[in-house]
Amino acid sequence: YAYTCEFQFDDAGAALGLAHRYEMPSLVALCAKQMLEAVTVENVAKIASTMSVYLEHEEACLGGVRIFGSPFAYWGGKNDAFFSKRCDYNDMTEGVHIMVTHMPAALPREEGSGKPDVDKGMAHALDRTGALLHVSGHCHWAHGLYRPKVPSGKIVPCVVASVCSGSMYGGPWANSTPHLLASAQGARGDPLDSKFGGYNLDQSPIVCDLELPVCEVEDNIPDVTSVSASFEQEVVDEDELTTRPALLFFGPPNDPDFVRVMLPRTRELFDV
Repeated sequence: YAYTCEFQFDDAGAALGLAHRYEMPSLVALCAKQMLEAVTVENVAKIASTMSVYLEHEEACLGGVRIFGSPFAYWGGKNDAFFSKRCDYNDMTEGVHIMVTHMPAALPREEGSGKPDVDKGMAHALDRTGALLHVSGHCHWAHGLYRPKVPSGKIVPCVVASVCSGSMYGGPWANSTPHLLASAQGARGDPLDSKFGGYNLDQSPIVCDLELPVCEVEDNIPDVTSVSASFEQEVVDEDELTTRPALLFFGPPNDPDFVRVMLPRTRELFDV
């Protein structure tokens, strides 16, 4: 792989993953420098859009599923990522199906009480809009499903979906254990984790099954390729799927074998 010192933002974003993968520290530094010098909302969204839809306190509709996403919240801690005292969710519109935020809407009490602590602003927004699910991350230690009551008394499931472990290894934290910081192959992608701390990817994904009301809102995000060209011969004729329930299936782009194995199995039961 050859490179020069002349990099545009898009080039740096594309090359950064390769630089980490093939352990090229000088290229990592160059890419990071170029990207940091051009950090804007538009550029960050451009990178995120190659993997997902980037929502900055706004809504998108995917396959009839209305999702409101916001990185901001008034909830502090050791890591105040996306912390905002001015954040509220009054502009979240009625009829949203899923609310996604960085901070959780519900967290378990430290003393082990069965009732979780609930963010009042998020709870009111979930109640007012009729949302069916809240999804968040940030608090790795709280990974799991919670069922708090919103002001009207109904229960809205809240998922803390952080898949990295609840313990930070290495770095300046107390009881530092950097020798435990390792991937399944025994190596980390970022050597700085041993100095500043990091997490292992060892918590299970959480699958939620939602029954959505009829939605007439059209998709308002860029077209997404649901099945890659290499799987075209595996796609079932649409006429065979009319009686099966619909299923949105998200496969990891770095593991096409997973998609190839799971696609025929899921198509036995669902219109995927």
